[in-house]
Amino acid sequence: MSHEGVTKKKSEFVEKLNRDGIATPTAIQKQAIPLIFKRKSVLIQSETGSGKTLVFLLPALQFPGKTFGTVIIVPTRELASQLLFEARRLLGDKTIVESFVSVAP
Repeated sequence: MSHEGVTKKKSEFVEKLNRDGIATPTAIQKQAIPLIFKRKSVLIQSETGSGKTLVFLLPALQFPGKTFGTVIIVPTRELASQLLFEARRLLGDKTIVESFVSVAP
């Protein structure tokens, strides 16, 4: 997977994605990721399995918050589990603090 403006950290992610068999960005990734890396706000809609998780996660891991990291809030436990799995896969041996908070409607 390759995109414009590859930084060292981003290059490491690309290598890990390639190792896991993800060599070519999906259509939604080609469309959204370059905009996000240019710090543009995007709203995307795409089918399940189209690669939205990486569209969301790669920029968040590339540009974590400066003081305390990145806080990711998602609407379902399923999505939280998916994001955590992908983050662990991309970050490898780096520490991830995780917290699942559930609130009854």
